[in-house]
Amino acid sequence: MHLSIEEILKATNGWLLSDNNESNLKCKINSISINSKEVEKNALFVPLHGERVDSHKFINDALTNGAVATLTDEEASDFLPCKIYIKVKSTINALQDLAKFYRNKFHIPIVGITGCVGNTSSKEMVALALSEKFNVHKTKGNLNSQVGIPMTLFDLQEDNDVSVIEMGISEFSEMDKLADIVRPTFAVLTNIGVTHIENLKTQKNIMDEKLKITKNFGGDSVLFINKDDKMLSKIKNDKNYKIITFGLKSDSDFKAENITFGNNETRFKLINKTDREESQTMITIPSIGWHNVYSALAGLAVGQYLGVAIKDMQKAFLKYAPLAKRQCLLENVQIKKSDKKTISISIIDDTYNANPDSMINAIDVLNMYKKEKKTRSIAVLADMLELGEASKQLHFALGEHVAKTNVDILVTVGQEAKSIADEIKKHNKNVITQSFANNVDAFHFLKDNLKSGDTVLFKGSRGMHIDEIIEKLLNR
Repeated sequence: MHLSIEEILKATNGWLLSDNNESNLKCKINSISINSKEVEKNALFVPLHGERVDSHKFINDALTNGAVATLTDEEASDFLPCKIYIKVKSTINALQDLAKFYRNKFHIPIVGITGCVGNTSSKEMVALALSEKFNVHKTKGNLNSQVGIPMTLFDLQEDNDVSVIEMGISEFSEMDKLADIVRPTFAVLTNIGVTHIENLKTQKNIMDEKLKITKNFGGDSVLFINKDDKMLSKIKNDKNYKIITFGLKSDSDFKAENITFGNNETRFKLINKTDREESQTMITIPSIGWHNVYSALAGLAVGQYLGVAIKDMQKAFLKYAPLAKRQCLLENVQIKKSDKKTISISIIDDTYNANPDSMINAIDVLNMYKKEKKTRSIAVLADMLELGEASKQLHFALGEHVAKTNVDILVTVGQEAKSIADEIKKHNKNVITQSFANNVDAFHFLKDNLKSGDTVLFKGSRGMHIDEIIEKLLNR
């Protein structure tokens, strides 16, 4: 990265609090940081007003640690010598404006990924598919927010050929702002569920907000949509973009058939209606789950449109690995029980976050393992948050789904998740249910009752911190 102070002032509409001299204006920064402990030499520090901490108090620390300049939206008088202070109206807005300015330096395809479930795995698959031909820049981890996306864009380098950006929203008008910053030339819509319905109120609102990812599309832009989603399937071609579909439906442009799961692999036959020469290809992904099918189809559709051969993407998917806490399978995990005996179990760590659709997906994956390994299956499920007035009903609905599966034991954590167990008791007396108010009590139950060979799924909203149970079981 190379940005001059003069460019930063222009991008943020800021002004210098320190000397407005020629050397300051020409001074170059080569990285941007929002963490005073992680600043690099010649960095710009951007202090943000957090829910718990206002990092303006760490400005001097950041400058001492190597930053050459800082933004501030507060009054400042105690300046460190030879450091540059830039006043802006809002540091978060300035961060976004600067990211927009920096993005506009790059004239490359940018693929935006959004939806309600499977965004991160789709981002990974699309990036993996494109990496067979291009130098790909992508969102790291899950930095898909109003702050995370600007920080992701600042990682763009001159030698990048294409970028894949995950774009998450939870409120009205957020996608408007993100679309202006990222200006994607292509986009993938994974599905429309009920994530963040507490704020967005209806699925129609969720879809309308997600569709704003196309607001800056041009005539050559493409929207890739999941044809199996009942709401997305209604979207028609627009004057500003064309639509390419993927899914299991017969009229999808990229369709998956003969889907099988086993040996920690997902396999399917790709029916590609856009290319006669590569109309049918077997695809293998080293991870189990229906979501992998949809994510791979999205990657195949985007990749081929941008000129990557199907056979090359076929090889690329063999290198796929889920990100941490997203259906990560931990096998042969040694657990020391309360009676000091050591047992070996398998853990499916899907604790990053949860909503009704991803919960159902995770339960289905657990049942696939049970069917393959012939082991006892245990689901440890915590509250799904941000569901608003529909929360109790959606937890009941999840319980009804679990009751129809082969789960042996259900452990719930939290008041809302108790509704899952209550509903299971109505429909399937064979499922053993235990409900706890907190992670500690759930941990003690598991430590007393786990048996060798068990497969245990852990899933809940991030705010429930259900990963703490895994850490305690592993004695970390």
